[in-house]
Amino acid sequence: MTSGIITFAPARRYREEPACSDGGTAKVLLVAGLAGGIAEILWVALYSQWSSLSAADVSRQVVLTVFPAAAGAGFAPLLGIAIHLALSVMLALVLGPLWLPIARRQPPFVIAIAAATLVVVWGINFFLVLPHVNPAFATLMPYPITFASKLLFGLAAGLWLYRAQRTRLASITLAANDPSKTL
Repeated sequence: MTSGIITFAPARRYREEPACSDGGTAKVLLVAGLAGGIAEILWVALYSQWSSLSAADVSRQVVLTVFPAAAGAGFAPLLGIAIHLALSVMLALVLGPLWLPIARRQPPFVIAIAAATLVVVWGINFFLVLPHVNPAFATLMPYPITFASKLLFGLAAGLWLYRAQRTRLASITLAANDPSKTL
């Protein structure tokens, strides 16, 4: 038998966190940029194993493009890798506002969008920027190799964003089932 007293418990509400909250957005984009940059480095290293081109020469051309005075230094190949990775992270941070809304709404499409975006970046880089800034770098490798490099960057970055979004959605689902996670 009940006492006839009705109690109302406050409804539990769950707040959906923005993709990668509390500074996580920058972290996700940083890792996406690093993933893309590393994918390109591995591709160039693989290509250099099957061609007469040295990966160190590619790295020196990166330095020559950004810091011409340091291109002849012994540490230039390492500096080239550092520059390349820094530019990769900056590119991901710049493109993040395009990629993240897609990752939130349609996670699988972010892979294709990131890849397509990097194909556009490749075209701008190899047909507009490099021919004026460093023509030797623009023709150092065949276009299909450089195209594949940028495509791999986009795929790696997109896969990371997809993974980050899936992880975020899983944590929201877990939080929704946890009574201690109320507003």
